[in-house]
Amino acid sequence: MSAMTRDGLQYYRNVTGSLEAKAKSKGGRLPLYEHMRLSYCKKPFLYFDTDEEITQLAYDAANNIQYLGEEGKIEARPVDNDYWFRVWQTFQETMEEMARRGIHPREIIGDRDKFAQYFHDGEPVGLRLLKGVSFAPFKKLLKFSRRDYVQDMLNIGRFRISPASSYNNPAYNVAMADVEVERRYRVSLISEYMDGEDFIEVKGNRIPVSQGYLPVDFPLPDYYLFSTCGLPERRMPTDFQSNAALLIHRPREFVRRIKVALQNAQPTWQFMEGPVKYYDRYKDIPSDQDQEFYKEFKFAYQAEHRIILRPNGIGHYTNLQPFFVEIGNLSDIAEMLHT
Repeated sequence: MSAMTRDGLQYYRNVTGSLEAKAKSKGGRLPLYEHMRLSYCKKPFLYFDTDEEITQLAYDAANNIQYLGEEGKIEARPVDNDYWFRVWQTFQETMEEMARRGIHPREIIGDRDKFAQYFHDGEPVGLRLLKGVSFAPFKKLLKFSRRDYVQDMLNIGRFRISPASSYNNPAYNVAMADVEVERRYRVSLISEYMDGEDFIEVKGNRIPVSQGYLPVDFPLPDYYLFSTCGLPERRMPTDFQSNAALLIHRPREFVRRIKVALQNAQPTWQFMEGPVKYYDRYKDIPSDQDQEFYKEFKFAYQAEHRIILRPNGIGHYTNLQPFFVEIGNLSDIAEMLHT
């Protein structure tokens, strides 16, 4: 966290004044991106983040709002639902913060041009694998893997169920590796800072407002995790080193069958399933106890659906090991895609 003074706040006041005057002159109307700018400048919660944090967040946002289209072109997602609106909003917020700091947008990419990897061997594998595949979010599911593994998934319903802790693996690439047993949030102090306050009281402790935010860490007991993708995202085969996928046409029936197998394997554990919620560390301070379904914003493009097994009660289990379940032939509800 960089040392800051209140002098830097004048930038936001100037932008706020200019945009409010523009809105007034136009009957209260502003383009969507300027509404986003105005909202941020009224509460610029990224003010205390380092330049490195800002450029990384901008990179993550840019990585999410772009996608690989059916014709192999890099396209921008429309702002047509809450899911992608939030991603665009974060992108606009980081652009505003970078403008205040004089950081050029080209510094977002640097040597991290993620999309170049998809064209490394010519046509992206995702284009071939998902040719003609289209469905509304989570109306179908995709499980990406190697062809021999997917063949077993289809023929005998064989699936590997892994501990969440196993994904914190330095051998995994950035699309796969994550700390799945901890969530980290920040309670912004920018409003207090802008109001001229110097300290706040938290549980009897005086906290300097110039600290910028209060960290909120939410540790989780280890649990079992099985993931699929709820969109035909053409980047996923490359990200997950896959040349095949199981396309599940009837997700509800698939969930019913695997639930039976998992409850037989772990009868005292709680079964849950649903789409992942991609959290913003400043905007989504945890109120939901089911934090197993929360994942860092940078992974939003993966549109993940999760099946969770977690300990009942307050029990903590260490050294969990992966295991396999077999739920029978799935050709009545799924098919195999391969290159």
